[in-house]
Amino acid sequence: MIDLDKTLYKPQTGIFDHINKNIKKFMMQYLNMEEKFIENLRSFYVKTYGSTLMGLIKNYNIDPYFFLEYAHNVDLSSINTNNNLKEKLKKINGKKIIFTSAPKKHALNVLERLEILSEFNDIFDIIEADFIAKPNKEPYIKIIKKFPSLFYTMIDDMEQNLITAKMFKFKTVLVNTKKSDCVDLCVESFEEIPIEFL
Repeated sequence: MIDLDKTLYKPQTGIFDHINKNIKKFMMQYLNMEEKFIENLRSFYVKTYGSTLMGLIKNYNIDPYFFLEYAHNVDLSSINTNNNLKEKLKKINGKKIIFTSAPKKHALNVLERLEILSEFNDIFDIIEADFIAKPNKEPYIKIIKKFPSLFYTMIDDMEQNLITAKMFKFKTVLVNTKKSDCVDLCVESFEEIPIEFL
């Protein structure tokens, strides 16, 4: 199971920052919220529901499809082909599944920009997860049922997502400049993962 944003490309691209700006604009434009309250509200929603999206669904009955389309309407031109990444993915045995809290359309666009779409067997997105984001347990249960296996490895840029994965006995890799004692391996980029670990 491989995360998408900030895992297969570096956060310096600014893509995730742009998504966050779109979410703020959505909350201001469609829910008439004052900008100064949005950051604290989003933090509360993430702690309470696991994501801003679920908080808005529960409290404002928003259309999640429209929200996801709006939030992920971003320029991906800062993402470039990465041959080292492509070669690393080619060497991985077994199924490679994108496990993302973004919609499938966004995942497809990112994978096409990186020219690695053909390296993946499937995409499990936030819509298939019934809009319940990692690190909630529910999407992990669904993805395990859909892709049964004796062995799972999860690669993600967020420690809390991997902590949940450990509860399901996944082998875990954190792709982040920050380190963690809660995972099996820490690297700063996907390309640094030793192939024998995968």
